[in-house]
Amino acid sequence: MHRFDEALLAYDQSLAVRPTVAQVVCNRGAVLQALQRADDARACFDQAITIDADLVEAHCHRAYVSLLLGDWVTGWQSYEWRAQHPQSRISRRNFSAPRWTRNDPLQGKTIL
Repeated sequence: MHRFDEALLAYDQSLAVRPTVAQVVCNRGAVLQALQRADDARACFDQAITIDADLVEAHCHRAYVSLLLGDWVTGWQSYEWRAQHPQSRISRRNFSAPRWTRNDPLQGKTIL
């Protein structure tokens, strides 16, 4: 339906009454992202995470918008949250081998 301006107004009205509902702040950010207002969207995602540090959706949205803005560090760190989203199709790790991070040396090792 793409009625983003109306959605933004509705979220603003909701936040005027209850400004600390993280999901509403996150949803407002998603609307701003759809309107290609990446900086404003990221500010909403950051605010939502400040309110609720465990809000997976806010971390995922922040990842995408941060990567879009060229903030690779924040983007890739936040991108790791995608596996925690309840609707994620990313396969869960069901084996005991340690996860590789870019700080671990690769010499003599195999990555699966």
